[in-house]
Amino acid sequence: MALSRFQLLKPPHTSVSTVSLFPRLPSSCSSCPRSRQRPSTSRRLCIPSSNPPIQDSINGETSSSTIVDGLLDFLNESWTQFHATAEAKRQLIAAGFQLLNESSDWNLQPGGRYFFTRNMSCLIAFAVGEKYRVGNGIHVIAAHTDSPCLKLKPRTASSKSDYLMVNVQTYGAGLWHTWFDRDLSVAGRVILKAGDGSFTHTLVKVKRPILRVPTLAIHLDRSVNTDGFKPNLESHLVPLLAMKLKEESADGSIQPCSSKATHHSLLLEVLAKELDCKVNEIMGIELNITGGYMQIAK
Repeated sequence: MALSRFQLLKPPHTSVSTVSLFPRLPSSCSSCPRSRQRPSTSRRLCIPSSNPPIQDSINGETSSSTIVDGLLDFLNESWTQFHATAEAKRQLIAAGFQLLNESSDWNLQPGGRYFFTRNMSCLIAFAVGEKYRVGNGIHVIAAHTDSPCLKLKPRTASSKSDYLMVNVQTYGAGLWHTWFDRDLSVAGRVILKAGDGSFTHTLVKVKRPILRVPTLAIHLDRSVNTDGFKPNLESHLVPLLAMKLKEESADGSIQPCSSKATHHSLLLEVLAKELDCKVNEIMGIELNITGGYMQIAK
C-alpha cells in the first residue's frame, strides 16, 4: 500500500487549532421571537447580522468567501469521481502542496506538504510535522470521491421502437426514482489516441442535456398511485438519446443504422465536439450519467 510509504509522519506534540464558525452568543437576544418571555436559563441560537470571517486553515489567511461557498464551488466542479480528484488536485497545488510520483523515491522533509493521485480517481494528501520523529503515529481522515449514479456500460448502444437508448448500470445505493423525467447529460473520462500512436486520458463534461429517462403515462400504469412506483432498474432505467437515425443505401432506399456498434455514433460525435477531436480518435469511454450542468445556486 502506498500509505505505508509515509507512515509515522505525525510530530510528537502537535495541536490542531479549530476555527469557530459562529460568534459567541449572548444568553438572550432581543431579535429572537419571545426572547423576553423566556428566562435566561439556556442560550438561544440567534442568527448574526453578518457572517464572521473564516480563517484559511492551510495558509492562515482570512478568506472573504465562506466555507459553504467553497463547498458549493467544489461540488459544481465535481461531476464525477475523476473531476472531484482533478479539482482537489488543483486546490492542493494552489495551496502549496507538492505532487509526488507514486513509483519514484520520495524525499520527504519536516514541514513539507505532499500528495499523489491514482487512476485519476483517488487522491492522498499528507503533511509532515515540523517536529517529526520516526516512530510517531499519524492521523488519517478519509472520504470518497464517487457517489451513487448511473454508469454507462461497456457496450452502450441499444435501440427499441426506433429510439436510440444508452445502456447503463446502477452504481451504489441511489434513490433511483429521482433520475426519471429529468434532463441528464454525461461526464467522465475518455481515452484518446494521438497521431504518434500514444494514448491519453482526458476528462469531459457535456454541459447540456442530451438524455432523459421517461416514465409511463398514467393510463399505461394505472396502479402506480396505489402500488407505488417500482421500476425495473435493468429495463426501465435506460436513458433515451434520440430518434433512431436512418441512412440511405446505394439504391436510394432508407435503411436503419446498424445496431452492431458498441456506442451510438451520435454519442461519440457529441463527445468529439466537446473534446475538439475526431470520432475515430476516441478509443474508450468511462462515463457517468449526471445532471451536473445544472449548477448548485449559492
